[in-house]
Amino acid sequence: MTDELFGANRLVTLIGTVIAALCVGAIWSYLSESMGFRVSIFIRYVLFATCSYLIVGLLTLRRTGNPRRRIPGSVRIAVLGSIVFVVSMYLVYAFPDVWKFRYTTAEPSVFNYFVTELKDLGMALVLHTIIDSLIVLLVLGLVSHIASIIVGIVRRNDYA
Repeated sequence: MTDELFGANRLVTLIGTVIAALCVGAIWSYLSESMGFRVSIFIRYVLFATCSYLIVGLLTLRRTGNPRRRIPGSVRIAVLGSIVFVVSMYLVYAFPDVWKFRYTTAEPSVFNYFVTELKDLGMALVLHTIIDSLIVLLVLGLVSHIASIIVGIVRRNDYA
């Protein structure tokens, strides 16, 4: 699996990254509202996802190295972007509640309560990273394939 499969063109990869982030944010907002829709929650999730994936995408595409030994940029964008997105959403939504209700649980100490919450974050991080990465890889592959079709049509028309 090489970067050419997902498009070596950085602009196409960034456009695909933004589209994938919009999809992930929309799915998260839909699921977080118990299969409902609220505009404020939708905008919040989409902005967090777009910023997370775009920051990782810009940092990933800027880095160069030995192409034989590195992981393809699209895979790095998918996995690292998912991790950044899940951690940022957890810090924004769950951490204030953890701090607010730290004395209302049956845990004997604040430390044990935080350890329990970190275990929950770890499980959520693994599951959401896998699911979000698959969504992002599908969207990036689709955008890259559409771009290669468009380039092929343009090249064909240039020689006609």
